[in-house]
Amino acid sequence: MEKPDWIVVANPARARVLEQGAGPVRYAHVADLVPVESRLKGVQAEGFRGGSEGGDRARHAEGVGPGRRRAPDAPPECEQDHFAREVAHVINDGVARGRCAGVTLVACDPFLGQVTAHLDGQTRKAVRRALPGDFSLPGNDELARRLQQG
Repeated sequence: MEKPDWIVVANPARARVLEQGAGPVRYAHVADLVPVESRLKGVQAEGFRGGSEGGDRARHAEGVGPGRRRAPDAPPECEQDHFAREVAHVINDGVARGRCAGVTLVACDPFLGQVTAHLDGQTRKAVRRALPGDFSLPGNDELARRLQQG
């Protein structure tokens, strides 16, 4: 059976990994990613602060302790680079495990360059197209139309 191609549509706030299929369902969902910092802000908003049971979670959400991902005062560019690494890791893993034959990467500038910089050699060879643009909001039909134009 032939391996499908992946379409990765990303911006600094969200990334979708889709598997290109045939027939009426053109794209199947593989993964939805959001930056760790966004997930942690949600944890903070849910009130995980202090107390014996929520203390560890609160420290992790605030960037303190063994699960720390970044300094609490890290600039937005640093946050974007961390997210670009996460997105690239998912793509690298998909190629290495043989889950996809090729990758079309669509992301806004400069995020496209950040993700591409974190792709390993094997994955770079599997990239069929890298298109600048923010296609993160359109539905699958609109995405297909835009990809045909690009």
